[in-house]
Amino acid sequence: MKNCLFEKIMKWWQRDDKIPIDADIIVSVSFGTFIDKLTNGSRQSTVSSIILQRHFNKKPMVIFGVFTPTAHGGNPEQYYREEIFKQERSISRYVGKVASSIEEAFAVKMAFQKKLLKGQIHVVVVCTDTCHSRRAGLVWENEFREFGCKIYVKPFDTGYVIQENHPMIMLRNRWKWLIVNIGVYCLWRVPLIYGWFRKNCKTLHQPILV
Repeated sequence: MKNCLFEKIMKWWQRDDKIPIDADIIVSVSFGTFIDKLTNGSRQSTVSSIILQRHFNKKPMVIFGVFTPTAHGGNPEQYYREEIFKQERSISRYVGKVASSIEEAFAVKMAFQKKLLKGQIHVVVVCTDTCHSRRAGLVWENEFREFGCKIYVKPFDTGYVIQENHPMIMLRNRWKWLIVNIGVYCLWRVPLIYGWFRKNCKTLHQPILV
């Protein structure tokens, strides 16, 4: 019964855009890492972005950052994700450590600023999970609106990101993760509130245990 209710809410909540004919970049959202391996979410985000990449004729580059608070003083997430990209012969680019959805989008924007200013990037596809999909779309549209970019969100099932021992506490329970995303999305729909968060709390992140 609970599974059925969750699935019904997800069908209403998720953002799952029809994939465009082609794309300029694909963004693989980070879901953190353990010291010795990727979280299931980061692994699935990596794999799903590669599958998306193969869908397009131009084979757009996959862009990714890593979730700062779980980087453990080193950068295991970058290493493990780049290993997958190498194995799959997928072109990718690392844009640094990030601590939030806003900072993640901002890091990509800074990394491609010259191309954006020249109008060389028109279509961005964001790969994340279903619970995060609508909030992610809002963030990326806010950050890339000034360049006239089209943002598409292609999610994978939230079941991949939920782990009992996940270092990001909200990702240990699907209901908590869904409620957080709905709540933050509703707040960020108000431009003044989003602008305040962007200016003062860009690196604010959910509680973690490492």
